[in-house]
Amino acid sequence: DGLSESRYQWTYSTSPEGTRSNIAGATSASFTPDINSAQFSNTGTYYIFRNASLSSSNNVNPNPYVATNESDPAVLKVKAKPNTPVASNNGPVCVGSTLNLFASTVEGATYSWTGPNGFTSAIQNPEVSTNTNTTMAGTYSVTATVNACTSVVASTNVVVNTAFNWTGATNTDWNNTANWNCNSLPTLETNVFIPANFVPHNSHLHK
Repeated sequence: DGLSESRYQWTYSTSPEGTRSNIAGATSASFTPDINSAQFSNTGTYYIFRNASLSSSNNVNPNPYVATNESDPAVLKVKAKPNTPVASNNGPVCVGSTLNLFASTVEGATYSWTGPNGFTSAIQNPEVSTNTNTTMAGTYSVTATVNACTSVVASTNVVVNTAFNWTGATNTDWNNTANWNCNSLPTLETNVFIPANFVPHNSHLHK
C-alpha cells in the first residue's frame, strides 16, 4: 500500500557507460527521439535509457523509500544526409527528339526521379523518351539515397519546343547546334523558324 505511480525520466549518453543526461520533457512511459532536437542534431551514436522510479507514502522518514530502475539502452544512430545531386537535362529539346536527364554522382547512392505524366526512374541518368512531346515539359526531381538516408530534392526544368528556332547565339553557321534552340541540327525535311531580320551568308544545311 501507499505506492505511488511510476515516474519516468529518459536520459541519453554517447557511450553505453557514459554520463547520462536528462532529455527535457521526456517523462512519459514512451519516448520518440526527434533528430531535429538539440541533443540528437549531430551525427553519431546515442544510447537512450528509460529510468523508472516508484516511491511509498508509508515510508517517508527519515529516508523515503524510492525504487529505481534503468532500462537497457535503445541505440539511435544519426547519419549525415547525402550530398544533394545536381540535376540537369539536355534541353531545350524539340518535339520528336530525345530527352535525357542527368544527376551528378553521389558516391554509393541510389537515385529516384519523378516528373510529369507519372514519370519515375531509378537510373542516375535516365532517358525519358526518344520521341519527346510537349506533355513531357516541366519539372523533374531527383534524390540520392545512401545508407537509407535521402538527400534534399534537386530539380531541373525541361523545355520542349514545338519547332526548330534559329537563335544565332554563337555565330551565323547553320551547322552549329549552339545556334538552334533545340541544341541539335534540323534536316532538310524539318520545319524551322528564322527571324525576319536574319540573312545568312553562305549558309547551308546538311542532310
